[in-house]
Amino acid sequence: MKEGSIYYTARKEVSTRNDVYKVSLKTKKITRLSFGEYNFTSVSISPDNKHFVAQYSNSVTPTRLAVVSIGKKPVEKVIADSKGEKFDEYKLAIPEMLSITVDGYVLPAQVIWPLDLDSTKKYPVLVSMYGGPNAGTVMDTWKGISEKTQWWANEGVIQIAIDHRASGHCGKEGLNFLHRNLLNIELVDYIEWIKELHKRPFVNRDKVGITGFSYGGSMTMLACTAGNDYFKYGIAGGGVYDWGLYDSHYTERYMDHPQDNPDGYANTRMMLKVDRYKGDSTNYVKITHGTSDDNVHMQNTLHLINAMQDSGKQFDLMIYPGEFHGYRGKKSFHSTTGDYIFWYKHLLGKEAPKVLLDAKQPK
Repeated sequence: MKEGSIYYTARKEVSTRNDVYKVSLKTKKITRLSFGEYNFTSVSISPDNKHFVAQYSNSVTPTRLAVVSIGKKPVEKVIADSKGEKFDEYKLAIPEMLSITVDGYVLPAQVIWPLDLDSTKKYPVLVSMYGGPNAGTVMDTWKGISEKTQWWANEGVIQIAIDHRASGHCGKEGLNFLHRNLLNIELVDYIEWIKELHKRPFVNRDKVGITGFSYGGSMTMLACTAGNDYFKYGIAGGGVYDWGLYDSHYTERYMDHPQDNPDGYANTRMMLKVDRYKGDSTNYVKITHGTSDDNVHMQNTLHLINAMQDSGKQFDLMIYPGEFHGYRGKKSFHSTTGDYIFWYKHLLGKEAPKVLLDAKQPK
């Protein structure tokens, strides 16, 4: 701070990218130091404040590491580029950034279309999200090349990550929608995203799956019950299914005390929404939980499945003994493989390939 400036990163230009700035303590002038339409991470300022080093990328640009001069016009020197020499020779599914406007709020998504998409055919959709307050899923950044981005693109499945107005892209104004009212506006915005996809003739409206863990597990169950006109299948992991059962330090920050907001808490109870769930070939869920989860206690899942059983609703259940809030090692491998098997059955209507079923557990 020799020159009396503070250096920081912020999502000022657009909510899906971080840029680098400095603000003068004397004049209060804010100067953007980064360049282009990239997401900048791992930023370090040189001791003399004349350069910074950072990684940057976007949805279509593999990550680069560069030294950038701090001046009137940034000068970039690339130190390393993760894009290999033969990158452009490969047939890859590259993500695309999308956005919609709902009630004046711009909501982003990142979609990976199937390879060789044929607009005369129908394709299932796999939605991924988290959904928690100020904790978005979508950023305009490089996701890498792996089975997570390429597998379903090669199998003819549309993959899309979506966010709602309270996920951080719309600031405090967007977050205010969740005050005393978790698990409401999130689904409203998610449904708008599915309506947007429905405008494309190649989207199979009857084959829309959704998946998430923790708050994403809660949202998955909400989508497949109250929102099952749009979300047909789901895998819910480690979800909170009654916010009266979750940590008070988190819950009461948004919901206030249960005795002061009984209607708000009642709205979060998935056990009261199972009547909307069908539990048949048109609307089906898989629920997973770790028995040692000390974040979202397994009590949540036990209450939920008890209500579903008493209502005569069928579902899949996978319990992971000794696992915490997230599965590791052999249990993680088993969970991932099981998820693939579920999506092949419900989105594609076939068995998972032998190469997947024959994959060996890690030692």
